[in-house]
Amino acid sequence: MWGTGFRTRRFRCKLHYFGQSEWSRGSGGPHRHRFRDVHDGTEWEINLSGLPIGVYVVTPSVAGYVFSPPNAVITVLGPGHASMTFIASNAPDPAPTPAPAPAPAPAPTPAPTPAPVPIPHNVTLTWNMSTSPSITGYNVYRGATSGGPYSKLNSSPVFTTSYFDFNVAAGQTYFYVATTVQNTTESSYSTEARATIPSP
Repeated sequence: MWGTGFRTRRFRCKLHYFGQSEWSRGSGGPHRHRFRDVHDGTEWEINLSGLPIGVYVVTPSVAGYVFSPPNAVITVLGPGHASMTFIASNAPDPAPTPAPAPAPAPAPTPAPTPAPVPIPHNVTLTWNMSTSPSITGYNVYRGATSGGPYSKLNSSPVFTTSYFDFNVAAGQTYFYVATTVQNTTESSYSTEARATIPSP
């Protein structure tokens, strides 16, 4: 806050290293000044005369230097002389711009777990050949419980003494019997055989 009736005038002082100076001013008449050279930690004494009545803010500026104080306020109450002192020091180097962080590597896409391949199972049945010379084949039966009931597996008589049952399920138990066929006559069931299918 300034006193009543005073005008504020801002002077920006550009101070150069090689013993030159340049003033830019808001208003007022010509001014005279003197200064010392700029060196790290040295004083700058600014003397002004011929200033009109008013309040002034003087801000020194020169590349590579900072000043303490950064500016000075002077009040001129009548024609005369104004003086101020600044301390110049080397400006700190600008902070280096950090390099951008590398983009993270994309997360690997997990390979889908292959579905387990079912293990095929089968039951191989064998029996002794009948001693009857008039035998025309054999029938094979299967049941889910011991003692039956049984269902015939072959559509026509089997002429060999073995049979492969591929229509079985893992973990199940089956019961098998066989009969001999002589033309249209069929014998009674043979001794029962049991087969348990592995799981899986």
